[in-house]
Amino acid sequence: MIPSRSADEVIGLTRLKKALFFLITAMPSLLLLGIVVLLGRDIYEIRLVTPSAIYHGLQSHLAHEDPENIPLPDAIFSAGDTDKTTVYAFGESSLVLSDGKTFPEYLQQRHADLRVVNFGVSGIDSFVVRQRVEEALSVAKPDVVVLYYGHNDYNNAYQEYIMPNFFQQFDLFLRISYRFHNKNRPPGVLLADNPYWFSRLIRPKFFQFFEQLGMLDIDIRDYEPINQMILDYYVRNNDAIIDMALSQNIPVVLITPVGNLHAEPFGDIHVTTALYKKGMASQDYDDSLKYLKSARDAEIFTYDMRAKSPLIDYIRNYERPGVYVLDLEKKLEQMRFGFGYGEFLDYFHFNDKSHSLLADIIYDFMASKNLVGSGQRRKRELRKSS
Repeated sequence: MIPSRSADEVIGLTRLKKALFFLITAMPSLLLLGIVVLLGRDIYEIRLVTPSAIYHGLQSHLAHEDPENIPLPDAIFSAGDTDKTTVYAFGESSLVLSDGKTFPEYLQQRHADLRVVNFGVSGIDSFVVRQRVEEALSVAKPDVVVLYYGHNDYNNAYQEYIMPNFFQQFDLFLRISYRFHNKNRPPGVLLADNPYWFSRLIRPKFFQFFEQLGMLDIDIRDYEPINQMILDYYVRNNDAIIDMALSQNIPVVLITPVGNLHAEPFGDIHVTTALYKKGMASQDYDDSLKYLKSARDAEIFTYDMRAKSPLIDYIRNYERPGVYVLDLEKKLEQMRFGFGYGEFLDYFHFNDKSHSLLADIIYDFMASKNLVGSGQRRKRELRKSS
């Protein structure tokens, strides 16, 4: 015989069931409330970010940039063929990353009269390029110095001193999303509990969403002083590099950096995104590039930042005896270059086909300036006799 429950027990069980039912039915609302509170906190924190504070932090960093200990390439220590024109190529990851060969490799492979030493290193900026040029020229003198760099002056500054002020927000939501996001997931990253690869793609979309709602107001004009400071330091380093080369009578080929204009930039949704959409929609080649360049110049939250027009214009208009400016952007535009994913691996790294094309362009340019071949040999002999 099953013992009957007392009235108090029945009432207690009934209350427990009601409480559990209420808790279960209220759970979605409680979760939603928690999400709203956390999002509200993140948005509030972002709204407190001041470009002036970022400016002063970046200024302090750039003024005290520490040297990096990066070994010189082994090729600099080999004498090589004295009949060949020795070219030192300096730059960033654009000189070393490819799905095939890079333009320094193609230059040496295709032209028996060249000996090319590649000083490119991923992640470095003009501060480190300057350091590497100084170290290289203290070991051996080339016949020509080729400079292709500029993206990372913006990229490093934004990643280290601008994005962290914004990108520390929405971490919880990105980590939760990361657990359920399987597309292109790199192996082993989950074990490191690192949503880096996911956040770099998704976080700017969060910004866009809240900008559309009017909850965030990002004004690209606030970042103009920061961009100008980045350019000022680039100019200072570039002038120092050229001074070092010209003081040893080494001609310099200075090349305008180019990037993938079809890769979406992120920033002020009313400027950056609007210009990008216009550029992608336009069927006119020149008109499309005009909008896409303006969109690139207005990016703030793009993970891989590209060199902006003021830096490219500075190189384009550079005039100094012994410096030969190859306006690669203009040259490629004349060739109706795609400036998209058919030519780049990502935001600014060339694919193999583009590296091959760039090598031909650089060689033809140097030949037209008598920097290679018999013209360069005559100049070398004159330097030795003087």
